[in-house]
Amino acid sequence: MPQTLTTAGTKAAASSTPVIDGNALWHIIVVSAAAGAGLALCFGLILLGVKFFQEGQAGQKLSGYALSAVSGVVAVAAIAGGIYMMTNPKSSKPTKVKDAQGKVISTTASPILKTKS
Repeated sequence: MPQTLTTAGTKAAASSTPVIDGNALWHIIVVSAAAGAGLALCFGLILLGVKFFQEGQAGQKLSGYALSAVSGVVAVAAIAGGIYMMTNPKSSKPTKVKDAQGKVISTTASPILKTKS
């Protein structure tokens, strides 16, 4: 039996549908961490390549230039991809949520919080 939450003048029953979708939240956390660390790594490799290019021998200069160029292209592509994904978001599908009386409500909800948007 679901617990009921009561305050002055109101009575609401807890829904059997979870408020937070842990699976979607976990995916968001993993992708954000990987993207953040990956972009920081790319910038670090750019700086390492520039160091090799400025201080190294002939072979190190070429490899430093190549490392900086490849890392720079990856960093720019990651930034451009992020901007594209922010400007063209994937539309969310209607989520079926139960209200306090147990009736199913179809709402357009965020992938994490299953509430009306």
